[in-house]
Amino acid sequence: MADYYMQVIGQFAGSLAWSFGQHISSPATEVSLAGRWHDTWAYAWAAGGTGINTLYPTGTAITAVSVSTLNGTMHEVSKTVLPLPLAGISSDDTLPFLNSIVVSWRGLAIQRYGRGRWFLPATVETVVNGDVLTSAAATRIKASVGSVHSDMVIDGSTFFVTNKKALKDGTPPFRKTIVTTPLVAMKPARQSRRVRRIPTSYT
Repeated sequence: MADYYMQVIGQFAGSLAWSFGQHISSPATEVSLAGRWHDTWAYAWAAGGTGINTLYPTGTAITAVSVSTLNGTMHEVSKTVLPLPLAGISSDDTLPFLNSIVVSWRGLAIQRYGRGRWFLPATVETVVNGDVLTSAAATRIKASVGSVHSDMVIDGSTFFVTNKKALKDGTPPFRKTIVTTPLVAMKPARQSRRVRRIPTSYT
């Protein structure tokens, strides 16, 4: 099987970019994997009952997905990008763009390097109360990303995380650890790098 890096690429209102990604080992080709990644996100975003488009304002959107083929040192050697214009449907105000809902990916490993993370874009304000995500929103996100995982591994593919440097315990670089279970963090995280390009102004 080949190793790939899959990304979801989007923007907030005003064209400020956001993205997150996932490593995968798969028997599929880059092009066919990209097509499946495209289709499963189209479903996960808008599916009735579990679609997460209800958690995002109309100014926040997915714009494209990509799949890159990786070499033995996890560097990209080729890339397929597919447009996927999908906007949120909520009329509520967004949380600050530096907020993120974290999906933690876990497997059998108990060490921190054996976990993965997706930093989803900031949701609307109404699904976070007292700095905690509502249970209804968390359930919807977990169902949505769970469907993505199920669709992507149906052919024997596996999600994995990898360490690009040797670890203090002697673990060599580029060790792959399979992850299978998404856990949605109830407390939003901070992703300040997403707003670095917004200039400071004074009144």
